Amino acid sequence: MIDLINRLKSVGLCENIYMEKDILVSSIRHVNCLRNAKENLQKAINTLKSKLSAEFVASDIRAAENALLELIGEIAPDDILNDIFSKFCIGK
Repeated sequence: MIDLINRLKSVGLCENIYMEKDILVSSIRHVNCLRNAKENLQKAINTLKSKLSAEFVASDIRAAENALLELIGEIAPDDILNDIFSKFCIGK
């Protein structure tokens, strides 16, 4: 997991010499999605180290997944909000 985070950081932030096979991130929205995914993966690692319940780890991983799905256009930020609010019952 740490290797993935380091690789995303290295390639995404262009810390190494650019190669044709490398990925160049030129959109601030894409950078933000990648940053959000990285932060949530780090939270998942910290949650695991803290020996908290698996539900907390799953929540962090789901948030990272949503950031990556937003990056590739599978879901939009509005879809995430609609999903969150659909789970709450607001009083009448």
